[in-house]
Amino acid sequence: MDKKIKEYFISNLKKIISGQNLDRSETEKCLIHLLDHDLGIANDVCFGAFFAALQTKKPTIDEVAGLMDAVIKYDRIPADIERNFQTPLCGIIGSGKDDLRTFNVSSISSIIAAAAGVKVIKNGSRAEASVAGTTDVFEELGANVLIRDQNVLNQSISEINFAFC
Repeated sequence: MDKKIKEYFISNLKKIISGQNLDRSETEKCLIHLLDHDLGIANDVCFGAFFAALQTKKPTIDEVAGLMDAVIKYDRIPADIERNFQTPLCGIIGSGKDDLRTFNVSSISSIIAAAAGVKVIKNGSRAEASVAGTTDVFEELGANVLIRDQNVLNQSISEINFAFC
């Protein structure tokens, strides 16, 4: 865990707890650190503390906008990625967030489709109520779950018919 990231996050969390507002950029950076699991084993606790503190303080418009900026940056597939391929891409989206403890259908579907020659972009999230979210499954399988670079996405889709975003 990067000590500067930890100090940055803690200082911003303390600001929120003391009733101070974060600016849009600070809020965005905090959420990106959480989504990237930069806080190590304390990440889940920090995630809960961050959102509980924001909710208790009542988030400002800038804070909500910062959260949305992070979500948009973090979870966006480049709009022109499909132009790089002769065949259409198949987007398979599923979170793995059920509380029925079922296996992750969308993850298995995306692997089977890619193996059959379909070019797949898979999207998902981490576990909340279930045993494992889609991101957890692919991370455990060794996939790079933090791809944001269009060239890396293109290479992955070209070579193995699959990319996780």
